[in-house]
Amino acid sequence: MASSPKPEIITFDYQYAPNAQRARNLLNLTGLKYSICEQPFVQPRPIVQNLGITYRRVPVNAIGKDVYPDNRTFLDAILTIFADEKGVKELVRSKHDEGYEAFGYRMFWNLLEILPDTVYNETMVKDRADLYSMLSKHDYREVRPAAIQAFKQFLDIIEHDFLADVDSNGPWIAGAKPGVADLQAAWIPKFTLETIDYANGASAGKEGEGITPEHYPRVFKWLKLFPNHVPENEATKVSGEEASERILKAPYAAKDIGVDETGDSTGFKKGDKVQIATTDDTTPGNMAQYGTLVGLNRKEQVIQLDNGLRLHFPRIGYSLKKA
Repeated sequence: MASSPKPEIITFDYQYAPNAQRARNLLNLTGLKYSICEQPFVQPRPIVQNLGITYRRVPVNAIGKDVYPDNRTFLDAILTIFADEKGVKELVRSKHDEGYEAFGYRMFWNLLEILPDTVYNETMVKDRADLYSMLSKHDYREVRPAAIQAFKQFLDIIEHDFLADVDSNGPWIAGAKPGVADLQAAWIPKFTLETIDYANGASAGKEGEGITPEHYPRVFKWLKLFPNHVPENEATKVSGEEASERILKAPYAAKDIGVDETGDSTGFKKGDKVQIATTDDTTPGNMAQYGTLVGLNRKEQVIQLDNGLRLHFPRIGYSLKKA
């Protein structure tokens, strides 16, 4: 009996986004084929909005007709939907992976404090101010020197703790083969040291001196194990029209998790009209996503749009309210 074809993966993102690179690291390491629908660096993003998606952060990743606006649910979906793929089978997992995830997100907030002025131009600051409260402060640049020292401390933890056993156990945090731990810990260092070129103080200025392969040899060697985020390594590009048509016509890829009306204390029921929004914005609830509740368990909340798309959000970091 012939196996059914695997659902298509389409990422709605732009290469310069660290969270987009995080998703691409996962896809590249597992060898899964995907297409890219390039999005603008700042709002508006009409391709995504025309799909009924008002949630504004990228990447927004589609697997068939299921859409994942957050990398937490996207990772879980990849590990589940493509569980029989060789690259996914070989991706090492452990009970410590969520700890590495928390470490990676803490580094993300540190990244916001150390980005150079070439990134924090007027257009970017205006666009992101309603997402990140630090940008609404006129003196946000004053935290940069201390934040760069904190970044060095994060690198020190990776160098001397996470990668302490590479000489005996293998080049990855997970050992001889890459694991979820590597994906969770690497996305911010790779973006910072390579994409915005913090190595050797190129973007960091005097405070960034000492961020070199000589100071962090294991870190720099480890990051080189991941494919570089350069144009020649990018997946096939598809237009907004083509990407939209493909996912709207696709079948659902994820299993229906149902709504746990007895085990969940929130009182939501399947079919409720709801809104989901991030809780870490400058203004919580900003740019909420509206839809019909079709899935709810201890880890995930799923809403369906009028066009049939199902959006999967984590329980952590998002509020769920009746619309």
